[in-house]
Amino acid sequence: MRSSEINIESFIQAFPSALENENIVQKLKSVNSEFHGEVAKTLSTLSGSLSKIQEHIKSLEHKVKQLENDYDNLEQYTRHNLLRIYGIPENSQNEDIYNTVFLLLNDRIGLQRQITASDIDRAHRVSRVNTGSRPILV
Repeated sequence: MRSSEINIESFIQAFPSALENENIVQKLKSVNSEFHGEVAKTLSTLSGSLSKIQEHIKSLEHKVKQLENDYDNLEQYTRHNLLRIYGIPENSQNEDIYNTVFLLLNDRIGLQRQITASDIDRAHRVSRVNTGSRPILV
């Protein structure tokens, strides 16, 4: 055992008699008071930090909700000129979606005005909704 280590058995035996010494009792009270003060100070600091963190989290949650709302609005806006076409069978993995759309709109539906490549920004199939062909988004 090192000299700085305390034998617990000896300490337990000596402690009751040490509490009869007024100087030791005062020193213990002083140490306890200092410890309590430090704990209270640390707790106060941590409580203030926690409040700031909670306010920051609340602010970030509000920003996230706002961004989600803005994103949803942008999604809706970008889709307002879209056409979703169902029931067109898929020919192959290399099918020409633009050609399929032109044939459908110009030849089969017979619109008054012919649809050209400049009328369509983008055309592609989207994920399956059921077990049939994937719809085309134009």
